[in-house]
Amino acid sequence: MHNPCGSGSHWGYTPSNPSNYCYQDPLYYVDNNGIQVLPHPPVVYPVNGTNGVPVTLTLDWESIAGATNYRVQVKKYSNSGWTAENGFTSNTSTSSNIPINNTTGTTSQFATTLEPNTIYYWTVRVANGSTSSFYSPPIVFTTGNVTGLNSYTAIPLANGVTHNGTTINGTSAVTTYSCANWNENGKEVVHSFIHSRGAITVNLVQTGGADVDAFLLSSCGPTNCLLAVDQNAATTPSSQQAGTYYVVVDGYLGAQGGYALTVSSAGGTSCNAPTGISHSNVTASSAQINWTLNSANTNSITLEYSPNQTAWVVQTLPANYYFYNITGLSGSTTYYYRLKRNCTTGGSSPYSSTYSFATPGSGLNCSGAIVLSNGATYNGTTVNGTSAVTTYSCASSWNESGKEVVHSFVHSGGAITVNLAQTGGVDVDAFLLSSCSASNCLLAVDQGAATTQSSQQVGTYYVVVDGFNGVQGGCAHGILIGRRWRGFIQQRDLRRSQPVRRQLLHPNQQHHRRGNNDHQPCRQHYVRLYAGCRRGSRPPCPLLE
Repeated sequence: MHNPCGSGSHWGYTPSNPSNYCYQDPLYYVDNNGIQVLPHPPVVYPVNGTNGVPVTLTLDWESIAGATNYRVQVKKYSNSGWTAENGFTSNTSTSSNIPINNTTGTTSQFATTLEPNTIYYWTVRVANGSTSSFYSPPIVFTTGNVTGLNSYTAIPLANGVTHNGTTINGTSAVTTYSCANWNENGKEVVHSFIHSRGAITVNLVQTGGADVDAFLLSSCGPTNCLLAVDQNAATTPSSQQAGTYYVVVDGYLGAQGGYALTVSSAGGTSCNAPTGISHSNVTASSAQINWTLNSANTNSITLEYSPNQTAWVVQTLPANYYFYNITGLSGSTTYYYRLKRNCTTGGSSPYSSTYSFATPGSGLNCSGAIVLSNGATYNGTTVNGTSAVTTYSCASSWNESGKEVVHSFVHSGGAITVNLAQTGGVDVDAFLLSSCSASNCLLAVDQGAATTQSSQQVGTYYVVVDGFNGVQGGCAHGILIGRRWRGFIQQRDLRRSQPVRRQLLHPNQQHHRRGNNDHQPCRQHYVRLYAGCRRGSRPPCPLLE
């Protein structure tokens, strides 16, 4: 690839379109429009071409001033399938080829999922708020041999199914295990077993005439030994949580030979992670997490969420919950979440897969919403409000470009009625939202009372008072933009994009300018209107009081 910056400078690695960016070493990237972009972090270890890297290495890189987090990716075998935004992820890649794809707030990433004698590529980028650098040029390295037990070559065992094998062609990596003071300097073979719940039973038969033993491990290390089996069956004294376990068959005092190995769960209902996991109602400050309800053999549900997959916020929820609203989130941020099931018997399930959602960067801010009490009138103004939203999904033709104020309301069930009176002499409207998002609008209120057509579930709702066509609280040149007019008009609820015909009761009272005190307040200048009349129609029409 060519260097678009010319000789003597370095260019940012973005294979999707590398010719558009230059890296002005050592300060910043700059694109063709002169926009400065964060530089990618220089890597420290492993550097390009390193061999014999341990499978439990720590990836290191230098810090970047102002960075809030870093994104690290590791890919196995090749450097194909690269995209600038998603790193090595592509339609042809598989999860097994991308063992690490994490966000971290530090300048290192501990890797425990790498295989021995394997070629890997790794890369890192920096982020600061909504700005991200490009990924660093991919670094290639090769892992070395494993010292100790090797879980990557473990032979899987099915629950209750006997496996016939031999240790003759095994390895000699371990001589002692923490649960038995036996000299196991013979060759060993490693097996893996996926456990659902309850105690675990290991049954070993020495079929080759040699003294081989079996060891049940909670993870692939001799210090994590739960059970030692000389011959025949042995069972763990207590229930074990769901997950992957390892069983090593090793030779006592140098022995090696054949064996028959059977591993099984003690029985009972399995303890699996929740299913049907999804998210909904995502706003700049909140999101709803959903899952399939399964209260059988469930004591509680654990939900964890995090902006960096390092510092997790933990919520323990009752067994009959099937959704949870996360609040207090930050805008323009990607959040990750996962769940596990805590069973009445059988320990806890493994965590589910990790899911993610991104909060929007703009829109309504409900963190400081003004609380409304049921049936109580609140008097306020939009003059000091914000201008984050211009349209709402339930009245998309209304131009709400004025300032808005957000209110919250705790609803106990049934239909909801919103009554709005425009007390400041300007045209403000009210919108009832099921969550803090303009796209989740249930009801639009021009003035007066309006009620939702159906009963609404219990929960927190939001009512936003917003200004039509840019207006905000105050008397606007003596014209009350509302519906108290004599004669025929268009109904603004149905045709908001068309102007409302305004008519004063007395032609000599057509102006009420700010600062002119010789008139009564604006609302006194206007009278009732005929409701429901359309352009070109004539009375009689029913009066709107």
